[in-house]
Amino acid sequence: MTGEAIVITIPTDPVPKERPRVSAWGPSYTPARTKAYQRAVALHARSALSAFGKLWELDGWYKVEVVFRREHARGDIDNVAKSILDGLNKVVWNDDARVVELHVRRLYDGVVGARVRVTQVEAPDGAPVSRPKAKRPSARAKRNMAAATAASSWKHGKAAVPPRGHQGGT
Repeated sequence: MTGEAIVITIPTDPVPKERPRVSAWGPSYTPARTKAYQRAVALHARSALSAFGKLWELDGWYKVEVVFRREHARGDIDNVAKSILDGLNKVVWNDDARVVELHVRRLYDGVVGARVRVTQVEAPDGAPVSRPKAKRPSARAKRNMAAATAASSWKHGKAAVPPRGHQGGT
């Protein structure tokens, strides 16, 4: 499927990725403005994928081209790109670490928004081979394992092992 590309149009003013905030009441959090923009990016990406009409691989390698226009000239170009890439996580790819080539361009005229072209490319030389992730056990499986462990003779790290030389016969 290499060479396949989708084009995502995001018709809202791009929001640069803001630094995580730290509160006195808990761990750091992403500012609401950034989260809202990333949700908008994901929404438009899902729409573009549904219009694509073919199966899209989430574990491939990608080249990304971003062209955007903002209302204001403020905001670093790399922070806008980061906000867009993070918004595409779990929609266009599983992790933006799979992006091997990135081109970003800011324009100052025209309608605000962003246009993102994502192209699937060959795996780069030396790239790690994807391995399927092990599934985590379900709650039911955990309960069954706990019940089996409680009923087993392997308690407190000691097994109920027959004495040496016993072959299981009479």
